[in-house]
Amino acid sequence: MAEIVEPKGLFRRKESPETRTCATYAVAKIKTAEARDVLERAANDKELSIRNAAARALREWDQ
Repeated sequence: MAEIVEPKGLFRRKESPETRTCATYAVAKIKTAEARDVLERAANDKELSIRNAAARALREWDQ
């Protein structure tokens, strides 16, 4: 899932923002240290919906 949330590489095809947002919520459900790292990086994404999904997931994680 991390590959969908944060695609890497020059020629890698990005998924749609809607798909990436859903993947961000799915990663949040995993609740592992690696998932938290992905969410923290997604919180700085250029797409607003992905940033919001990551920020919301991180807020809920801390509760």
